[in-house]
Amino acid sequence: DDHPGMILKKSSDIEHEALEKLMGTSLKKYCPCYYGRETIDDEMFLVMQNCLYELERPHVMDIKMGQRTFQETEVSNSKRRMDLLQKMIKVDPNEATDEEQEKGITKLRYMQFREKMSTSLSLGFRIDAIHLPDDGQGTLSRDDARKLHSKEQVEASLANFLDDHAVVHAAILARLKELRAALEDSAWFREHELVGSSLLFAFDAANPSSSAGVWMIDFAHANPVSNRLSHREEWQPGNHEDGYLIGLDRLIEMWDKSLGSKVSDVVVEAWTERMDRVLEVERAGTDRGWNVDVTISFHEVPLRAPPTDSVDWAWGVD
Repeated sequence: DDHPGMILKKSSDIEHEALEKLMGTSLKKYCPCYYGRETIDDEMFLVMQNCLYELERPHVMDIKMGQRTFQETEVSNSKRRMDLLQKMIKVDPNEATDEEQEKGITKLRYMQFREKMSTSLSLGFRIDAIHLPDDGQGTLSRDDARKLHSKEQVEASLANFLDDHAVVHAAILARLKELRAALEDSAWFREHELVGSSLLFAFDAANPSSSAGVWMIDFAHANPVSNRLSHREEWQPGNHEDGYLIGLDRLIEMWDKSLGSKVSDVVVEAWTERMDRVLEVERAGTDRGWNVDVTISFHEVPLRAPPTDSVDWAWGVD
């Protein structure tokens, strides 16, 4: 209550430094506003913009970006471990080789197996969670999101988040393309690996035409590196590549082509329905000897709504 429009997040020195630097770069507009640190009851917090503030019916989605979901320091130990083997077998009994069954697996092998079981490796991103108003159909908990293994499942979940809002589709697509261009031009981005970082998607179903947004969040592992990163090259130990732009490229492609065609189908169906009604009005008027002038204007609402909710009719009868 003391911080309206803001959120408090437990402080991390790396995230604090990343956000402070980002506020002075061209990437600032793609991040929540950062107001610094504050101590509350002897605990340090990061204070930043609440991107969901005052949304009445929020659609929210968290997407973890990149192909690599672990820090290089986590997998530097080449010791084979039977406990990690058992974790892997519990998920997929047929994954381990005969040698691995006998000797165990390394932390690197286990982490890469986890990436393969999600869409992090195949797509360069994975959906971490989706929240829809009133916990509606399509809401995904983090546990449910872990079950998304295929491109088709991801496309269906993205469509559930979008919920046929054509203007939101267009706004987010433009925002993603702008973000990609800004990242490609950013010196800060080239000098930092991003592991465990997300894109936060949100819009208000009560006001979709002006509420859609995408923000970069979660910088606790935004580690500075000595080499320049492409964020598109394959990761090799020591090169610090994370695959962030691989994921963003594929997310944009999926949002544009797959979701775009779904939204286009909805638009065509809605337009056809409205034109049929226009023709009915014109025929009825002509049968009565009237000169009928019908003007139709559209305004943005969910395209799944009844036609009377998304079209204004202006009647002119002589």
